[in-house]
Amino acid sequence: MALINKILNIFLPIVTFSLLVVFMPISILFSLFGFIRNSKESDKVSGKVVIITGSSSGIGEVSEFLPVFSKSMIKSFGQWLKKINIYKFYNFIIVKHLAYEYARRGAYLTLVARREDRLRLVANRCRRLGSPDVAVVRGDVSVIEDCKRFIEETISRFGRLDHLVNNAGIAEAKFFEDYLQISDVLPIMNTNFWGPVYTTHFAIPHLKKTKGKIVAVASPAGWSGVPRMSIYAASKAAMINFYETLRIELGPEIGVTIVFPGLVENENTNPDLLAEKQDWSQVVAIESATECAKAVVNGICRGKTFLAEPSWVRVLFWLSILCPELLISKPKRN
Repeated sequence: MALINKILNIFLPIVTFSLLVVFMPISILFSLFGFIRNSKESDKVSGKVVIITGSSSGIGEVSEFLPVFSKSMIKSFGQWLKKINIYKFYNFIIVKHLAYEYARRGAYLTLVARREDRLRLVANRCRRLGSPDVAVVRGDVSVIEDCKRFIEETISRFGRLDHLVNNAGIAEAKFFEDYLQISDVLPIMNTNFWGPVYTTHFAIPHLKKTKGKIVAVASPAGWSGVPRMSIYAASKAAMINFYETLRIELGPEIGVTIVFPGLVENENTNPDLLAEKQDWSQVVAIESATECAKAVVNGICRGKTFLAEPSWVRVLFWLSILCPELLISKPKRN
């Protein structure tokens, strides 16, 4: 057995590389044809029913985090995170702008969050933009009973479910060794990982009937860890692997799209954070939330399995595999 492993260690990488050289051009060609076909056969969401989950506090500063490239960037990023400490990702591109984009295309919506009052403002605008009907449901995705309830309420009201967008998430900026009680990490895992798992479990029977889609809003942090956010990165990595596996189990009855947003800005930016954002914008482009939401919905409708927006974000994935040293820089404690 040891001899076999030694032989494989020598020859398998060589054989694999040779096969990649031969078949990669063919694979790229097929991917190109698939892209053209999907562009022409994009699903229409008019009349379809969409559930979007998301937290309703800490509305829309920056939607997701990118891996950090240098010590100065880590310092700036850490200072920004200290101002907001632990907060809820309302993921402005999703619960607000993504809801608006679905509304423009005529979809029925169920918006889920803990803060019902703020979601009602979003729901009112969705109706004005063209959504035939919008349901607002107060719920916490980390509570199993709540997940079951808002799925059932959606079916009761609309009679079907076509898209499930799992977006709710929270984060805390802290070194792992600084947690005095290890139980303090549970809310992050319960919301970022178990919440989508619970919701997906109750939605699957209904999505099978419509050959619907599951959308998981992940993060580049799931590829390469962000300093001071070990638990957040772990929760997103777990989410990514869960939905990659689920895509195999459920396909082709249910489509699964994993979304990796970059830095996204909205029109209600907090002035206190502008300085930090300007520092980041010198090295990382901050995309308009409206444009990002439009691109995400287009990708979902075209059946993309992985969707990085802006598309250059996917480069971070390859860097994390091929040159992980470029994404590693140990942060200093204050």
